[in-house]
Amino acid sequence: IEAITHLRFKLRMFGIPLEEEPAHVICDNESVVKNSTLIESTLNKKHNSIAYHYVRWNVAAEAVKISWIQSEENLADPLTKHLSH
Repeated sequence: IEAITHLRFKLRMFGIPLEEEPAHVICDNESVVKNSTLIESTLNKKHNSIAYHYVRWNVAAEAVKISWIQSEENLADPLTKHLSH
């Protein structure tokens, strides 16, 4: 999320017009989507709370929109797994 907000800021500084709609982040982890988008969800671990605070703020500010996708449809999923030799 931090990289997205910095990239959008830099593009605006270069004079490149951006659409006012939020950046779409697609994730196949359902708990991440729920914790970052639902206000009533509670975070029990402090390191998670610090990370999600920034994400929640950006979701509330409509800078990003987090959506869930099935693992089978996630094109980037094979790139996140360990490849065997």
